[in-house]
Amino acid sequence: MKTDAMRVSEMQVSVGSLPGPVDSVRVDQEAWRRWMQAYGQQARRTRDFLRLSQEQVARLAGVSQGAVSRLEAAQGLATPFLVVLKVQQVLTQHLRRLDPALLNAEMRRAIDLGDWLAAPFGNDLRVSGDPQFTDLSRLFHDTPVRHREALMAIVRSAVAGFKGPRA
Repeated sequence: MKTDAMRVSEMQVSVGSLPGPVDSVRVDQEAWRRWMQAYGQQARRTRDFLRLSQEQVARLAGVSQGAVSRLEAAQGLATPFLVVLKVQQVLTQHLRRLDPALLNAEMRRAIDLGDWLAAPFGNDLRVSGDPQFTDLSRLFHDTPVRHREALMAIVRSAVAGFKGPRA
């Protein structure tokens, strides 16, 4: 199904018109669906251009491979926006490593989108610079939801053991 892509400027106008910090924003669901579909298609084309697998992008972004798949297929309309930001950051970083002469207009727009999305947050969306924390986060996201509470119980128990008298 072909959709007409929303322009980044359309999103800027709606976000830019907010009076200040807000807890939540009401978004037209149809506009959001169209934006997510267009974004997912563009992310897939960019990832393919870069010859990266979904697993590679997921690992570098600190999200699950399933999250990347759902994002590209626009099946996860409730995907946390942080996932979009992290995936786009990875794609933008890889595009910037290429000779600009090799990039077509769409790939240059992908860089612009990455810059626009990351602008309020700076260029580094990692929660921590510690690679072990990133690995722990990836392991959590790779764990099926039904097993995450058990994983957390194991981690809590391990931390309590590390704090014990013999630590």
